[in-house]
Amino acid sequence: MLSPNNMLLGAFPSTTLDYQEDSITLEKGDKVIMYTDGIINMEDVEGEQIRLENFLMENKDKPIDQILNLVYDLGIESIKNSYCKD
Repeated sequence: MLSPNNMLLGAFPSTTLDYQEDSITLEKGDKVIMYTDGIINMEDVEGEQIRLENFLMENKDKPIDQILNLVYDLGIESIKNSYCKD
């Protein structure tokens, strides 16, 4: 898993920031998941922030459509229980 420590894209003029570049070789079966800050800022019913990276690593062997459905369901559940701030 890539772990860049850059500012989010598009938040500031590109002339003011130097972004770190990295590359990897994708193998058959690898997954690329892009997400917004609304997903990483969700909280569970106890008010604890959901660690998306941990969640994805715990589910990495599942098919991508199942992972996306789990993330979607988690977001819907957060909204229903009003513990999602975004």
